[in-house]
Amino acid sequence: MRALTNKYVDILLPNNFFLICEVIGDAFYYIIQYIGPEKEASQFKYKFVRESGAEEITVCNAVSGYCMDVKKMYNMGKCVELFCDTMERFLDGEKNLQFHIALFKNKEAHEILLL
Repeated sequence: MRALTNKYVDILLPNNFFLICEVIGDAFYYIIQYIGPEKEASQFKYKFVRESGAEEITVCNAVSGYCMDVKKMYNMGKCVELFCDTMERFLDGEKNLQFHIALFKNKEAHEILLL
């Protein structure tokens, strides 16, 4: 049985951001949504980073508004989407997936939140 199956996590982050991680079929999905006006959501982007030795996965994407349907965002490719086989190479000894999240304002180069 796969280590990554039927997992769903949602976390409220500081500053009105909402993180969702989910495994559907053979894919790992990750998205950050902004809780507030849609026009404010478009001001932010996020970076997903997972490192393991010499290997690294980095994906950047725009933050979506909280009113956007998550499944539609998955289907439109407006999320982080990685195959479970790839993600399994990055699990730690206890089968946990550890990664870093960085949120940025689109027009600024500085980082506003790093987990």
